[in-house]
Amino acid sequence: MNNYDYTYQDTWITRDNKLKKLNLTYDEYLNSDYWKQTLKKANSRSIYNKCEYCSNKRDDLYHSSYKWLGEKNELMLVYPACHEHHNFIQQLAKESNLSIRLVTNFLRNPINPICNKNIKKYSVDFYEKLSTLRKFYPDVEQLINHKI
Repeated sequence: MNNYDYTYQDTWITRDNKLKKLNLTYDEYLNSDYWKQTLKKANSRSIYNKCEYCSNKRDDLYHSSYKWLGEKNELMLVYPACHEHHNFIQQLAKESNLSIRLVTNFLRNPINPICNKNIKKYSVDFYEKLSTLRKFYPDVEQLINHKI
C-alpha cells in the first residue's frame, strides 16, 4: 500500500485498510476508548478549538488522512474545522477526485510547490472545481483570496 493518499478513493481505501487491521467499523472506532482519548488530547489543546481556516468555533475534527488511524501520531493528521469548511473540503476533494490530504494541504499552504505538483498530476480540473465551489461557500472565498 502506498504511504500517501492522492485520489479521493485513496482516502477511503486507506481508512478501510486501517480499520480492517483494527478489526473495527468506523462507527466502532469513533466510539472506542482510543478515539475518546485522542479527542480529549485535542480538546485540551487550544489550536483544536477553532476552525483551521476561519478561526470560528470548531464544529468538527476531521482526518486529512487515515494513515495513522489508531496510532500515537494520529492527531498530527486531524484538523479542526467549522461545518462549512469541513463540507467544502469534502466536496472539493470528491468533485476534483483528490485526497482529503491534498486538498487540506493546499488550503493550508496554497503556494506549496510539491502540493501543487501533485494536484496537477492527480486532478486535471481541480482549479476549475475550486472556482466553481467558491461561489457556494462565501466564507471560503476570503480564505482562498487571503492565502493565494
